[in-house]
Amino acid sequence: MSQETKAGTKVGTVPRIDFETYRLPNGLQVILHEDHKLPVAHVNLWYHVGSKNEQPGKTGFAHLFEHMMFEGSRNVKGEYVSLMERAGANISQGGINGTTNFDRTNYFETVPTGSLELVLWAESDRMGYLLDAVTQENLDNQRDVVKNERRQSMDNVPYGAAVEILFQNLFPKGHPYSWHIIGSMEDVSSASLEDIHAFFKKFYAPNNCVLTIAGEFDREATKALIENYFAPLPPGPPLERPERYEVKLDTDRRVTVYDRVPQERVYMAWPAVAFFEPDDAALDLVSTVLADGKNSRLYKRLVYDEQLASDVSAFNYSLEIAGLVGIVATARPGTPLAKLEQLIDEEVRRLAKEGPTDDEMARIKAGQEFDFLSGLERIGGFGGKADRLAMYQTFLGSPDFIEADYQRYQDVQAKDIRKATKRYLLKPRLVVSYLPETSTTEDRDEPDRSKKPVLKESPAFHVPEVASTKLSNGLKLYVVERREIPKVATALVVKVGATAESFERSGLASMTAEMLEEGTTTRTSLQIEAELDRMGSHLSTGGSREWSVVSLDALKRHLPDSLELMADVLLHPGFPGEELERCRKQRLDGFLQDRVSPGAIAGKAIRKALFGKSHPYGWPISGEEKSVEAMQRAELEQFYLTHYAPSNAVLIMVGDIGLEEAESLVERSFGHWEVEAFGEAQVEKVAPPSRVTYFVDRPGSAQSELRLAKLAPPRNTEDYYILEVLNNILGGGFSGRLNLNLREDKGFTYGASSSIRFATLQSILVGSAPVESSVTKDALEQLIAEFDALATWDRPVTDEELAHAKENLVRGFAQRYETLAQVAGEVAELDGYGLPLDEMSRYTDKIESITKEQLEAAASKYLSTEDAILLVIGDAEKVAASVASLEFGELTRLDADGEPIP
Repeated sequence: MSQETKAGTKVGTVPRIDFETYRLPNGLQVILHEDHKLPVAHVNLWYHVGSKNEQPGKTGFAHLFEHMMFEGSRNVKGEYVSLMERAGANISQGGINGTTNFDRTNYFETVPTGSLELVLWAESDRMGYLLDAVTQENLDNQRDVVKNERRQSMDNVPYGAAVEILFQNLFPKGHPYSWHIIGSMEDVSSASLEDIHAFFKKFYAPNNCVLTIAGEFDREATKALIENYFAPLPPGPPLERPERYEVKLDTDRRVTVYDRVPQERVYMAWPAVAFFEPDDAALDLVSTVLADGKNSRLYKRLVYDEQLASDVSAFNYSLEIAGLVGIVATARPGTPLAKLEQLIDEEVRRLAKEGPTDDEMARIKAGQEFDFLSGLERIGGFGGKADRLAMYQTFLGSPDFIEADYQRYQDVQAKDIRKATKRYLLKPRLVVSYLPETSTTEDRDEPDRSKKPVLKESPAFHVPEVASTKLSNGLKLYVVERREIPKVATALVVKVGATAESFERSGLASMTAEMLEEGTTTRTSLQIEAELDRMGSHLSTGGSREWSVVSLDALKRHLPDSLELMADVLLHPGFPGEELERCRKQRLDGFLQDRVSPGAIAGKAIRKALFGKSHPYGWPISGEEKSVEAMQRAELEQFYLTHYAPSNAVLIMVGDIGLEEAESLVERSFGHWEVEAFGEAQVEKVAPPSRVTYFVDRPGSAQSELRLAKLAPPRNTEDYYILEVLNNILGGGFSGRLNLNLREDKGFTYGASSSIRFATLQSILVGSAPVESSVTKDALEQLIAEFDALATWDRPVTDEELAHAKENLVRGFAQRYETLAQVAGEVAELDGYGLPLDEMSRYTDKIESITKEQLEAAASKYLSTEDAILLVIGDAEKVAASVASLEFGELTRLDADGEPIP
């Protein structure tokens, strides 16, 4: 018999999280939590196995298994992700994933409620019968994928190996945390099928797993499904859990790393505690006091006041059997790392001696409350309610810890922070300096698992109702009620961006938006930050290519004061000169980082190649080095006065508020905004290019970054819904042709995809794949071939592909509306593109109506590579000759800024 416990918690502003938990006789722990805001169900499995459960010489197995679990099982024939996409798991919204860390491996899917049985069938099948489908071929394939993941996330990224270096040097050899989660590539390469079978049989069993289901579902019917699919599975062997193994250093330890990095950076780390230990919460708050926000001690001194660092951060990385606390700072050009270390030490010693102030305590407590509540917005996904309940059960033995988890932070006193700083951060530490290279159960009847459950009808999803009005000054107000969390997300969108600036002053729009929060006529930048911190509110400003946005997230009780502050930022910017100089330096430092980031190089180069560097769609939103260096305060003021006006803006509020209350608050804060906008962006279309191959040399690069790009129609095109389906088939999801070819079939890449970056006038369609250098030419040929196969209809879209794309897009649609910010974003996008808001309610019908004939016509019109460009970023010595042999138009060399090299 299963044992059941029902519980719910509430403290302060934390809403009640009701759940039911019980254990099957085979040891599977089940948690059920109902949330009816969306007609979706989230399935979350936590296996209590991570990289710390491996053995030296056999590292990387937990992470490799995460990959193998998506390769199919006895009755899910190599189609796991494809099956989930058809069931409605929206990958772009985090609807399906698997992750591995040091202590656990998790897998989750968010699908329409009618797909719940299918997910439970598939998850139970891979829990019980994965090994039936594990072959040498797919093991070899996933080994290649893992190696590409390492190249992409660690070897080919500045500072990418920092975490590995920290753990290798802080923890003694043989400690379960002394190797990286991704493991040694030698160990991964030597893993045999026998090793894989042994690892799976030991750790992937019901008695080592927590199954959490959250969302909208019939509880009794769901319990019956769990009993049917999971109860017959046998438990694995009893497991011994590694005991606490906290470490200490007797003396300081120093490591110097020479790498392809644009700036010097220092990492400082101290041994600390495992999670949920008495000092864990205090150490989290130590890191907040030191480096979270402009008024934090290290940020204010190093970045804001003395401007010796480009950035600084602090962390408390607590794990199951040990932990570490650390500080990271990137030196501005000309600043010695020794100077940063000295100043960091001074601030750490001061905190250990004096403790935090009353204002700092108020700030960090309010921020913790806000962050905790924000995490409860999500049903599933990373850090959502299901994840949190599973974490508590896995590591504490009970999911009933939400109240205690919230309260343990609220109970931390200033003296606790002072003592924790002294106890841990004044002890010997590890310093890593990065320098540039130039420098028991009963028998159960088995269900017939060969019969795949059919996708059932889900409860209808009704898009949020948007109430609207217009203020007396002409400002449009949209309000969407979502009452489940006492929080409101607000976004004020001004319809002006990079398209309204000149090439000579590129970056002006985004700098103007960025500077709004850097001081008003009555408040300094630090005062703004302090007021926000006191309330736990979050305010941000930023500019994009066509819009500028001021965003506010606030707890409901602080909304009036937060809106008043937001209005002051928007209506009375001071553009203080000293803040402009600081922001200018930070942006110029960012350009240094961009020049060594393959993704940033690609984004800049593609736009310049397609539109030309002097076209508003061609230059970077952040501007160019020369334009940013020349930017004057008066130019920001003039840009603001010309374009920021209520008639050119819209205000969106989503959350615990109705139209009448919102209108009253907004009228009070923004009703006196009485100015007119002048000027309108003039942007012209460009002609499609001829075939050209662009190459950016990145000496020593472990991978080649590949792009195939071409112009696409604007967001308001009548072909928008056809393009949604066509892109999904080409590469918009895991089961797109690009990924199935380049990753799943050939193992060239960790992931290949396509996307359409929509804009008002002309958009960009891009196919992307980072690949191992040795397969650069082969991967380019496959990238081109997949575009051409659709454009010429040589490989027509099949009935199965069309059905899959429709099911994925339609069933995954509701997941775009899970959080307050997501809802606000959907409303802002439609309004920004001049589309009616009822487009939200027409989406599913439009997608369902798409035919293969429409796809064929659109593919011929939009996917031909005759007017496409190729971009390769890689080691020229290794791959340039093979790229040139493709003869895809003229080969043009570019520098890291996307400029042609004579």
